This record gives sequence, structure tokens and C-alpha cells, in this order.
Amino acid sequence: MISHNKTRSIVKSTLGALCFSTLLYSCGSGSKPTSEEVLAELDSINSKVEVPEIDPNVLSGIIQSIPSPLEVAFLVKEVGGEYNKTYLNSTENLHKYNSSYDKALNLGVYGADLAYANIFNKSQDGIFYLDAVTGLAQDLSIGQYFDVHILKELIKHNDNLDSLLLITTSNFEKINLYLQEQNRSQLSVLLLTGGWIEGLNLLCEVYNRNPNAELKERIGEQKIVLEQILQLLNYYNYDENIKVLVKQLAELDETYKQVTIEVVEGEVSFEVVDGIMRVVDSSYSKVTVSDEQIKSITKSISLTRKSIIQG
Repeated sequence: MISHNKTRSIVKSTLGALCFSTLLYSCGSGSKPTSEEVLAELDSINSKVEVPEIDPNVLSGIIQSIPSPLEVAFLVKEVGGEYNKTYLNSTENLHKYNSSYDKALNLGVYGADLAYANIFNKSQDGIFYLDAVTGLAQDLSIGQYFDVHILKELIKHNDNLDSLLLITTSNFEKINLYLQEQNRSQLSVLLLTGGWIEGLNLLCEVYNRNPNAELKERIGEQKIVLEQILQLLNYYNYDENIKVLVKQLAELDETYKQVTIEVVEGEVSFEVVDGIMRVVDSSYSKVTVSDEQIKSITKSISLTRKSIIQG
């Protein structure tokens, strides 16, 4: 069982996820389409379909419920997990991502990998993933929202993660607004989805090597997040790629339907902290998820992730 307050603080904002996601790419071999070609592709799609807009408040509410990659990485480290580069998507896969769909999803994936490398003080790997993130962001014509020099310095020194999260969060808000204005809001949702999938896959990988009650609960909690992500993706069911992704995640949703999450109401009290009166809510969330369900979740998220990173 976990405290309702703790759940809200840790399962806080995926803005960090998306923001972190907004920095991808390194060299990679093979020919890659230019930013102009990517935009032309998007214009072609949008000229045929009226792209629905998502109310910013709706998107913000969903974002608030999703754990950021930094929070996931912190949790892994706190429960004694060790850094394992094999969990991550190799930057050598960059040349495989030629469509805006693949670029946006893997921008989210690499953003989560960047957070994981940074939390474990793997500065060199962090720089590689930052280059990957930055490159994909440039390919999608949103690279202007990142000051690579400042981000690299924060990663190298790794002594101010709050600042890094603040910067990336602020940038994603700007990116989301920009994409809405450009009639490309589906890219925001794909960034979000890619980061969440990579984060859940990481939790499952670590749990299977080192079973832990907190990790198990956190995996179970993602039932709510998945439902919200599916709602967002279904706004764009005219896109054949997104249809396939929804179908893959629907299979994962079938397993999650067996997971139960109950909010147990507790006493509300007051305490004074630094001269300020605060409300303390002792409510907590009770997550019930079996070992078999964890195995099924792990298998399903692994297959979905594999299809994404293979391009």
C-alpha cells in the first residue's frame, strides 16, 4: 500500500518525460529525411484529415498523472537497482527512424533513457542520449526549444536535477503549444507515449531481476495511466500507425483490467511546518497485482517497445 500523497508526488508530471524526450539524435548512418521533408509529410497528412485539437487542460491533467522519466529513474536507484545499459535503446538505431511517427515515439524513448543515464551519473552516456534527443527534436522542427549547451553542463555536473527538470518541463509546455498551433498535436501525444512505454519497460526489467514491493505497486499503478494514454491516442485513430499502436496497447490493457486499484480514505489532519498550516491527508492507494499479471505486463510492454525501437 502506498500513501495517496506519495502517489501524487511521485506520479506527478510527465512533462519531464516529454520534455526530456524533446532532445534526441546523434550521428547514425544511412540517409535521413530533412526537416523540410518531415514537415511535407505532415502537411500531406493534415491536408487530407482534419486533425482534432486536444483541450490543453485535458492534456495537462493527463500529464500530471504520469511519472516523469526522472522519477522512474530515481525509484529504480532508490530500491537498489543498478545501471544496466542493455535496458536502453541504443543510439545506433537512430538511422531507422525516418517517419515523423517513428521520430516522435523514439524521441520519448530516448528522453527516458537520458534521464536513467543521468540519475546513475553516467555522464558520457547522458551526452550520447542528449545528442540523440536533440537531433530528433531538430528533425521534427522543435529543436529550437533546447539550449544544448546548458543541458550538457547540467548533465556533466549532475548536481542540479531540479533545474534540469524545470527547464525540460517548461520547454515541453512551449513545444506542446507550438505543435498545437502547427496542427501537429499528435506528436505531443506520441512523445508522451514513447516516454511512458520506455519507463514502464524499465520498471519491469528491474523488477524481474530484483523483485521489490514498491516497484510491483508502481507497475500496477500504470493501469490508470494506460487508460488515459489510450484515450489520447484514440483522438488520432485516422492515422494507420497510431491504430496499430492502439491495438498493441489494447492487448496490454486487457491484462491491466485484472489489476485493481482502490483509494482507501483516511483521516484528514493539520500540522504546522515552518510556520505554515498544512493539510495532511492519510488516504492511500491499494494496488493489487499478481506475479502472473506482472509477467504478462512485462511480455506485452516488451513486444510493444520492440516494435517501436526497431522502426
